[in-house]
Amino acid sequence: MGGKKGYICALALAAALALLALASYAAYAGGAAAPYVLREAGGRIKAFAGSPGEPEIETDIEISGLREYDKQLLRRGIEVEGYENVAGLLEDFSN
Repeated sequence: MGGKKGYICALALAAALALLALASYAAYAGGAAAPYVLREAGGRIKAFAGSPGEPEIETDIEISGLREYDKQLLRRGIEVEGYENVAGLLEDFSN
C-alpha cells in the first residue's frame, strides 16, 4: 500500500485506535454505562441495564430449577459489569 490510499488507511486506523482508547478510558474513569442487574422476574432470569424497568435481556431460564442460594441471589439482584460477564453467568445458570 502506498500513496494516498495508504495514508487514508493509516489515518482511519489511527482514528479507530483513538476512539477505542477514549472508550476504554471512559469505562475506567466511571463513565461506562450502569452495570447490568440479573434478577428474577416472572419466574425467569432477566437482565436489566441501569434502572429497573423493561429488561434489556429476557431469558427462558426458569429459576424453579436452580439451587435455593441462586434463587435468593436473583431475587435480590446480582450486579454484573459488562455484557460478556452477563452472558457467562446466564450460560452458567442454564446448565
